[in-house]
Amino acid sequence: MSENNNVPSQQQMQAMAMNQQIDSLVEKHKKLSNMSTPKPYIETRADGFDYVDEGYMRGLLNKHFPMWSWEIKKYEILGDVEIIVHGKLTVVDEGLPRYFDAVASHRIAKNAKGYVNISNNLKSANTDAFKVAVNRLCNIADDVYKKQLVD
Repeated sequence: MSENNNVPSQQQMQAMAMNQQIDSLVEKHKKLSNMSTPKPYIETRADGFDYVDEGYMRGLLNKHFPMWSWEIKKYEILGDVEIIVHGKLTVVDEGLPRYFDAVASHRIAKNAKGYVNISNNLKSANTDAFKVAVNRLCNIADDVYKKQLVD
């Protein structure tokens, strides 16, 4: 407060606005983290691990973070075995730009004749990296990916 009339200074007003913005951001992420993912969107992989449908995650991303972008920063094909994707998710979150880089890989699938459709493998690795970034940055599907904090 300024000494003359107990009116906050411009710097104090900016600090209060920033604190409100941060409080709003924290509350939003707690709510998202505590959401239960509907059962129809949870599937189980062959190895027993659960995962969430990408369309469901994208829908929540559109709803809660309408200003977002996904960029493939790099991809690498490891012979005829695996493809790796490095992507970056950018969101505007309560007025603040936030980023998360994620990496995922996918085994290169072959049919009985040895034919490889590399684009499907690239799409699968891209989807996996995207979902990791959405979960880690936006707390979507924290219940399925075991990221919820227990008070």
